Amino acid sequence: MDALQMPRPQIQRSEWLCLDGEWDYKEDPEAIGLNQKWFDGLDTNDRIQVPFPPGAELSGQPFSSSKVVWFEKTFTAPNWDTEKILLTLGAADYRVDVWVNGHLVGSHTGGYTPVTCVIKHAMRNGENRMVIRCEDPLTWEIPRGKQGADTKWPIDYDAVIGLWQSVWIEPVADVHVISMQYRFEYALNSLSVLVRLSSNAHGLVRVSLGDAASEVSAEIAGRSEVKLRFELDDPRLWSPEDPHLYAVACWVEPEGGQPDKVTSYCGLREVEFRKDGFYLNGQRRFLRGILDQGYFPKGWYTPPSEEDLIRDIELTLELGFNLSRKHQKVEDPRFYYWADRLGLLVWAEMPSGRVFSSQLREDLTRQWMALIEGLQHHPSVVAWVPFNESWGVWHQTSRPEQQEWVRALYHLTKSSDPTRPVIANDGWEFVVGDAFTLHLYQQTGEALEQALDRLIDDPVSPIADSPGARVGAIDTASLAGLPILITECGGVGFDPSAEVTEEAFAYGEWPEDEASFKQRVADLTSTLNNNEKIAGFVWTQLTDVAQETNGLLYFDRSPKVDVAWLSKHIQGLP
Repeated sequence: MDALQMPRPQIQRSEWLCLDGEWDYKEDPEAIGLNQKWFDGLDTNDRIQVPFPPGAELSGQPFSSSKVVWFEKTFTAPNWDTEKILLTLGAADYRVDVWVNGHLVGSHTGGYTPVTCVIKHAMRNGENRMVIRCEDPLTWEIPRGKQGADTKWPIDYDAVIGLWQSVWIEPVADVHVISMQYRFEYALNSLSVLVRLSSNAHGLVRVSLGDAASEVSAEIAGRSEVKLRFELDDPRLWSPEDPHLYAVACWVEPEGGQPDKVTSYCGLREVEFRKDGFYLNGQRRFLRGILDQGYFPKGWYTPPSEEDLIRDIELTLELGFNLSRKHQKVEDPRFYYWADRLGLLVWAEMPSGRVFSSQLREDLTRQWMALIEGLQHHPSVVAWVPFNESWGVWHQTSRPEQQEWVRALYHLTKSSDPTRPVIANDGWEFVVGDAFTLHLYQQTGEALEQALDRLIDDPVSPIADSPGARVGAIDTASLAGLPILITECGGVGFDPSAEVTEEAFAYGEWPEDEASFKQRVADLTSTLNNNEKIAGFVWTQLTDVAQETNGLLYFDRSPKVDVAWLSKHIQGLP
């Protein structure tokens, strides 16, 4: 398949203009910019490098304590003969308004989903001015993951505001493709393709499947989506050992309008949980996962380059893991693309809020549905996780409305994508899901195994001995027929180059030296790999971040101990 060009892996077009680079920048701590009409032009000498958020070294700006920041860019659009021009901000935190030449062209809420605006009507020949206002309310009533807000836990990091993914414009037809979704049925060797369009239309959609040398077509018939099906004689299945991707091309030919052509790709595979574990293409696989926070030196929330994303995936595989649980962050789309190409399994997780409210319920649900649509075409994504633990739903055991929201998102996710397992709330107080997952941070193999056995015998018992520890499952949950996974464990802090401080965070006592660190890792991984009662584990975590010192790698990605040694023990090899 062709190399990725646009920042959006799912839908590639031949013409587009990247607007990354230097922008004018201005903080608005008193939120006066709207009244003073800053959208007509920013009076500032400050500059910022987009798409790096303030505080990232590569942005050129310090961390901002302001709840409102503004960006401005002048650009000259190519002479595109097209019905529409779309602007896309890959992601911007959190509430966003966009003006082109003083005209408001779009508003958006949500720091993890793309902002897309039609802007041709506001553009003019020659130079154009774009102004973007971003507001982060710093409240836990919105999804923000590990970003600190008005309070900050020992596991939280500095907050993000503003543009943190790429910005671009592209010419499109009035009726154009907005997404493509793929569902492969292993038993039937059948691939269905759902093409979603920008509006209802009449006409024809054609889709070709690269090296399968196959093309199918279907009438649009007044709808905004079309489903097509391929019957494949000898499909080449996607797997970590052979992450084969089929090139896809799609043509939309609406009646009386311009055509639209896009390229995409897909991987053919089927995943499920059964009672005894995770299955890929009908074969059981023991999952060895790593918790990955997705923060980067110099770029903070934004990878400094595509090579940095690739290196993180390569390191994950070199360490002996076959799965990445992207924790409390939705990564740059190019991460999932390279996971597809390099054969890394991924759990996609929604960043949490922490205060149950109408705002959290509405914001998180809307963004989660958009994220499922945006990531559904990636074969590497093998499970959905809408909630981490009880974050944002702290009182599930006593407040039925919180339980019902967890159940609702489980079923809504299944309705949007019935092909993948859903772990509704991962780690404790299990309500509903396709696997019983537990977060167990005991620091010896014996204690870990004892905690697991106790929770298997009595799922309503606490996950730890500490006061106030949450229970493994609520008393009304049904666990019959579900596999068991330990989806957070380890968390061993270690940094031989630094002294332990009060700010440093890890689970358990720091090992005294490298030998003690290795002994603890070996003890825990041996227990995990040799316990036939579990279907896999997720180790905390890939790298140190800020005050967290429980990475297998330092924040700069250098290993704390020999990678080959770690890989051997992660995989349970003799």
